[in-house]
Amino acid sequence: MTLALALRGIDGLVVGTDSRVNSVEVDQSAGQVRQVTRDTSEKFLQVNRDIGVMTYGLAEPGYSGISRLAEEAKRKRFPSFQDIETAARAIFQTEFNNWVTSQPQPEIAAQGVVGFILAGYDSVHTNQFKVTSFQSAEGFQVKEIVIPTFLAAQYHIAHYLAGKLFYPEMMVEQLKQLAVFLMLETMSAEITVGGPIQLATVTLRNGFQRITEEEIHELIRTCQPKIQTTRKLLLGLWQENS
Repeated sequence: MTLALALRGIDGLVVGTDSRVNSVEVDQSAGQVRQVTRDTSEKFLQVNRDIGVMTYGLAEPGYSGISRLAEEAKRKRFPSFQDIETAARAIFQTEFNNWVTSQPQPEIAAQGVVGFILAGYDSVHTNQFKVTSFQSAEGFQVKEIVIPTFLAAQYHIAHYLAGKLFYPEMMVEQLKQLAVFLMLETMSAEITVGGPIQLATVTLRNGFQRITEEEIHELIRTCQPKIQTTRKLLLGLWQENS
């Protein structure tokens, strides 16, 4: 599983995911099934200067979907966010269908969940930062996200904390810290979320930009006092009501 998020502030977007992939492998010699965790997954890619795409859920159709969209966008140079949405839906559906038919039990595989998030700046129609969602359970219909905080997959902890900490006037620099805080707190309680954090920003000046590993480490360091303070406050409230 994963935690995928898109946070919209007054001067841009912050998008992010973890890098953990959980899968089941069969040990033929021992006749045992085991859970395997890898923290090496690439869950988002840049589509063009102003737009990025993320995936969550099933790893194989997710990665093939975002990879093919990035390749198509580079080759065809789609003129608008809307054109990319249209292409994305067809690509995601095709990659999911191809993955389903390749599985030993397609009927069961078809019930699997994979989702995608397209996030960036719409310079043609709305001149606004925009986030849209596509999910296999909904036939990959294009769903525009109007709320400023969008969280998917293992979102429950992050959703609660974002509801307490986010405010509409936040800027990208603040949202980067919030994104890391939400990731770290989710990782501390949910074992299917983990590994190196992947983050990017989208701004008018710089477009889509990956945040470097060094900067993410600095953001993690900055978040530590905030995490400690939050837990002390929660513990204090617990003790007051005991």
